[in-house]
Amino acid sequence: MDDPPAKRLRSLSPIPTEPSHSANPSLHLTGPCPAVTSSPSQKGPSPAPEENYSENSSLININDSRSTISNTEDYMDFIDALIPTEPSSAKIGPMPSPVPPPMEIDDDQDDVEETNSDPDAHPFEQHYTNNNDALPEDPARKIAASATLEAIQKFRRETMIQTQIPTEKTKGTNGCPNKFLNATNQPQPDGVLYVLQETSGNGTYMVPLHKEVVANDRPDLFMLQMTQKSKDRLNEGPPCMKNFYPGDLVYVFSLQRRPDAVPYMLKKDFKALGDPKEHKFWNVNEFCLVERTMKKNQLLLIQDSEAHLRSAECVAAGVNQMVRAPFALIKQAGISKRNGTLAWATIFQPPFDAGKLLRGIIPGKSKHFVTRATDCQPVVGPSPPVVTQLQSVSASDQEKIRSCPRIFQVMNPRDPVALDVLVTTARFGLSAALALENKDRDHRTYATTIDKARDTRKGQLIDFSISKPSGLPSLSSWCRNVSFTMELQNGTRIGMEVDNATEDGGAILVSARPSHSSRNQVPLSQALLNQNIVVSQPVENNLHQLRAMPMGADFQRIDQSSKAMALIYALAGGGRIDPVETPTETIQLGDLILSEEQSRYVSLLVNKELPAVLANSPFGVGKTLMIVAGARIAAIRSDKEQALQALTGVTNASVVAMVQAYLNQDKENSGRAVRLISEPNRARQIDSLHTSLDASVLWPTEFLKFLHKTDAGLAPNEEVSKPQLVEAVMYHLRAHGLLREVTLHNKMLKKMASSKLSRDQVPDLFTVFFRLYRPKIIFATSATLIEQFRNGDWSIYVNWVETLQIDEASQTPWYSLLSLAALFPKAKIGLIGDHHQLSPHSHVDMPSLCKEVAIGNLLQRAAERNLVPAVDVTVVYRCTKEVTQLISSLAYGGKLVPKRGKEPRHRLLDALLLSSSFPIQVLDLKSNSLPSGTSQVNKEEAELTAGLVRAIIDSEKDHERKSTIGVLCFYKGQSGLVGALLEDEDVFVNTIDASQGQEFDVTIVLTSYSGPFSNSPFLGDANRFVVATTRAKHLCLVVANQGKAATAGVWRRFFDLLPKEAINTVEVNSF
Repeated sequence: MDDPPAKRLRSLSPIPTEPSHSANPSLHLTGPCPAVTSSPSQKGPSPAPEENYSENSSLININDSRSTISNTEDYMDFIDALIPTEPSSAKIGPMPSPVPPPMEIDDDQDDVEETNSDPDAHPFEQHYTNNNDALPEDPARKIAASATLEAIQKFRRETMIQTQIPTEKTKGTNGCPNKFLNATNQPQPDGVLYVLQETSGNGTYMVPLHKEVVANDRPDLFMLQMTQKSKDRLNEGPPCMKNFYPGDLVYVFSLQRRPDAVPYMLKKDFKALGDPKEHKFWNVNEFCLVERTMKKNQLLLIQDSEAHLRSAECVAAGVNQMVRAPFALIKQAGISKRNGTLAWATIFQPPFDAGKLLRGIIPGKSKHFVTRATDCQPVVGPSPPVVTQLQSVSASDQEKIRSCPRIFQVMNPRDPVALDVLVTTARFGLSAALALENKDRDHRTYATTIDKARDTRKGQLIDFSISKPSGLPSLSSWCRNVSFTMELQNGTRIGMEVDNATEDGGAILVSARPSHSSRNQVPLSQALLNQNIVVSQPVENNLHQLRAMPMGADFQRIDQSSKAMALIYALAGGGRIDPVETPTETIQLGDLILSEEQSRYVSLLVNKELPAVLANSPFGVGKTLMIVAGARIAAIRSDKEQALQALTGVTNASVVAMVQAYLNQDKENSGRAVRLISEPNRARQIDSLHTSLDASVLWPTEFLKFLHKTDAGLAPNEEVSKPQLVEAVMYHLRAHGLLREVTLHNKMLKKMASSKLSRDQVPDLFTVFFRLYRPKIIFATSATLIEQFRNGDWSIYVNWVETLQIDEASQTPWYSLLSLAALFPKAKIGLIGDHHQLSPHSHVDMPSLCKEVAIGNLLQRAAERNLVPAVDVTVVYRCTKEVTQLISSLAYGGKLVPKRGKEPRHRLLDALLLSSSFPIQVLDLKSNSLPSGTSQVNKEEAELTAGLVRAIIDSEKDHERKSTIGVLCFYKGQSGLVGALLEDEDVFVNTIDASQGQEFDVTIVLTSYSGPFSNSPFLGDANRFVVATTRAKHLCLVVANQGKAATAGVWRRFFDLLPKEAINTVEVNSF
């Protein structure tokens, strides 16, 4: 850095809003900083300082030479801020085709109510009720929730009167730019809420927050113009359009006719409703601004400079949505608009998108009717966060940021600022990942009808179609496994997941299943048929992941010589961890004897002098068995009474596999293990992801066991030795309705069971469970482990964790490891996985810098650079000898050793009439794929697969043991299509990414794409290929166009190693 060491990169100091406050050049710019338009937190018109909701960041921007721009003139003609990125979405502009008037609604349906015929009443009045729920505390949400149909109808009536009152033509004056606008944070009963959409010249256009303002009879109120002649109740003088941003929420109190408007110019139809040129009648008379939320001094990266006409699409720290930066602002700041450019930014976050319904709407039929009745209104695109101020990042800061996560290659590990940089960049990258998660969500609400409802082997499936007059929904927003909410006619809201979706003319046909937690809420299929429903996709509330991330200060408090910090230093470029001489002993637990390689890993895990250990564990080597045995040995050999051994993974599937391996080894649970999973989260999981060690299942089991054991050990009249513990156990069993079925013999216990203790007389459930059970081994996903030990019940035991083993570490993102290391600094960390398999998941549009600083591939880095003492586990148990040898030659340098020997020809090869005996068979299919959003679907391949699966099932109908079958798809769209064809079969159908860590007797791998594989880095990814071809224990069938597949390197090498007779030319109906 260019400044003295004491002033380097301490924190991301807020960009000054008043230049005179910037006294320290190491914290602020020395030059003047132009104003940032802001609205202070206040009640009423008196000014107050703006409330800044930004989180403390960990970098400082301190180059005196950088430029700073904060000029709201950059928002002139900022039309594209409101235009959805999907071409099919409606824009504030000419409609693609005339929109039918509200009379298109079929009023003959029994469930559709007539609109109100009273001219003084709102047409939807009978569909609303007073909502007496408590108002939210957040000011903007409180204001929106306070809006009522009565206030809206009063506004509508007053504007009808105003249509007859002409406005005198006067000359307007320009308002003054103002960095502090007075704004309200309290509901205004006489106002109606509008959202600013476009600032152009001397006017700003706005649309209503609530659809009820326009309803289906007042198209003239859809778009208003605020001008220099509008009156701001809270700020003196004429408004200056430069002081407002797209997405601003304002109260409109009254309207006036434009001076040249005459009654016939009043908009009376819904055609081209989103075109400002169609709205020539109304100007805003009185208004006031609603308090803004600003995030100051956030690290920002330009992600796509070609996504919009006048702005770049960006990602920014602390924001879980894509951010817009106007090109004019970028230019004036002297910053390149090239993708990948970094900057510091102040960001305005609009509180709401336009087009909401009032919260007083009656759920069910009424909501369905109003949703359909207001379909005549065009869809307004979401109001994205917008940049209000930019400044460049110095060359020295850029070097540090771009060096992450290997920050210690350019900074001294002893410099505490280095850790700040490391954590801040990881938080920045995580913000980008969260924003991209929300990018593909569909923000519209659809009223539709259930066309088909049926029961299948996998549960209920419900079919419906969605469309809007303004354009076709995006298919990529309705791909398989996307979650959404379905509201039934009676108002019941049900969580749903897409099973598959296809385009059909002007609609998307969706087949969906209830989420596991909602399965008991869904009526019988027959009752659902033809029922009117409302479906919507809520924005993912994923900011909790950012809140779980450590700050730089968290790492400053950690003992820098701790075990976890030694691992972080090694992975972040601070040098390797030196190995410690450790004798290898053969590990035996009862009948279980580990192999030499597995025993070596466990020996290193329990060596207290070694801070971390790595196990390179390819497919099928028994890694799950190994790490569970490691936790058991660590628990047995611990010299501390207060000790916990933790096992974690990215997915619930990986955690369940560890629990099952543990129960296979320790059927009596003598190691006192527990799986941490909240009851709501457990309810969302399918039955196969439930275990007997789940905390919500385990505590009742242990409480009842304790009570029965206590009763059995006492004579009828004997006194209880631990009455307080027994009373607490009884209290919690009674509170959950579990005590009434218990039969007791001891008189004192019977008396205690009938007593009624109050809640404040007994410890909480967790305290009682921990005291009674004394757990030694913990299973949990990384997210749950962080949540429970950071802020949950387990937080007081954070220093008890001695070992922390991370399964499938190749899929563990860097930000997750940072969180675990900060939380468990004393823990010995074991990284177990295979960097030749899938790396951590990231969105296809994730900027490379964000991916590197937040996601990375920590296992690959550690393994390839020998940063951590490691064990290579090479003996493969799962796959056949031939498959192990082929994949070993292809991806592992021939290092893998097959445990299985030569085996006889598999019976399914005869059933499928395949002549070769090789356990991998290629089915060479010439077919045609079609794009499905960002995915691919291939109908011919799907039909072939359905026939293939049924041929396998039919061939085994007389066999006692049936083969487990996994259909593994490269593309999510194809998994939905195949899943629909096989909905009645007991077959796993999912993506290859979802199959890592699982195994099947037989797998069918679907490539789907009919173009050259060299055109698809996704198909040509060697790690994904390894996962796809190593899930089968006996037979793997790969469906691909050989000629097109061979254009990609990994596929070409695969065909070179595969026996030629194992390649079979097939047709769609071959099976």
